[in-house]
Amino acid sequence: MDLKGIMWLAIAGIGLFSLIGCGRGASTSGVVATVGNDPITAEDFYDYMEFKRGMRVQVQGQAVELPVADTVGFQVLQDLVTQKLLLQWAKEEGAMPTDQDVKNEIDFQKQLNPRFVQDLTANGMTLEQVKNNLRLDLAREKILTKGITVTREEANDYIVNNPKNFMEPATADTMWIWVRDEATKKLADKELVSGQAFKTVAMHYSVDPAAKLRQATFGQRRLDGLKPEIRKAIDKAGIGQQTDWVKLEQAGFAKFYIEKKEPEKKRVIDEAVKKSVMRAIALDRGTKAIDFEKRLNERLKSTKIDVQRQSLQVPWKTQLELIKRAEELRSPSTSLPPTPAPAPSGTSDGKK
Repeated sequence: MDLKGIMWLAIAGIGLFSLIGCGRGASTSGVVATVGNDPITAEDFYDYMEFKRGMRVQVQGQAVELPVADTVGFQVLQDLVTQKLLLQWAKEEGAMPTDQDVKNEIDFQKQLNPRFVQDLTANGMTLEQVKNNLRLDLAREKILTKGITVTREEANDYIVNNPKNFMEPATADTMWIWVRDEATKKLADKELVSGQAFKTVAMHYSVDPAAKLRQATFGQRRLDGLKPEIRKAIDKAGIGQQTDWVKLEQAGFAKFYIEKKEPEKKRVIDEAVKKSVMRAIALDRGTKAIDFEKRLNERLKSTKIDVQRQSLQVPWKTQLELIKRAEELRSPSTSLPPTPAPAPSGTSDGKK
């Protein structure tokens, strides 16, 4: 039984619905910003967001624009509908988390990570959005684990038998310079050799859009998620040293300055960790026992959902048709055509 993924999902408090949010937390009218004397209205803001076809994501510490599968607006609609269906399901099951449950969960997550709330609010979430996301995660967990009991002995056995799942990864605090071409690389090297501070050179030459805002800090601390060539360069350099330049395929070159390193180490197994393991085991069993997605799709089909925004009506109808078609393909009655009867005796293909 491999609980590593599902266990740390529970420990982090980030489940199926996290970071989606319930409610905008801001007015849908008024002005979002002004550019000179020109206003960007809330209506402009949400209309553009609805049809945005690309999103910036972090890849190896770099901001990269990638296309989305559906428009952002339609994905938001899907998420919000799913959230409503989940909470309705939880109410019917008597599994709706109370405000006290949410408060207790925040306290529990802080035991696992004292910066739990700060890390989320630092990304722009409000405390109310954090609470709403936890309520959704707890509702899902309560539904899936209803009637399931896990003992401390089972959790202890899992911890003993899976030591690798309780290791904190190696980390490094670094600054970096990212340049596109050889010419800029030589200019940066010339200033570094002359004694200029790494941070100063990085903020001057780096094409990282957040270089000045983040004071040239590299955005990823965990080493296990880095590309092998970057990991190798950082591993090789000591604290207070610079790495050699690393080729970033088509993106140019990068050089790192090592400020601090922490080796991989065993996580302290306290009561909070043991409790999280017990919850993860229960969640793993519930996930295997209940086809959660199928149950939600059944609720989706049986619940009257009226999409009033015209731009979302056609994609919503298409999505329902795709769900219906997928279920038909999974149905035993449509799995395979019947096996033909054998040919009559004395013939090879049924013909005389």
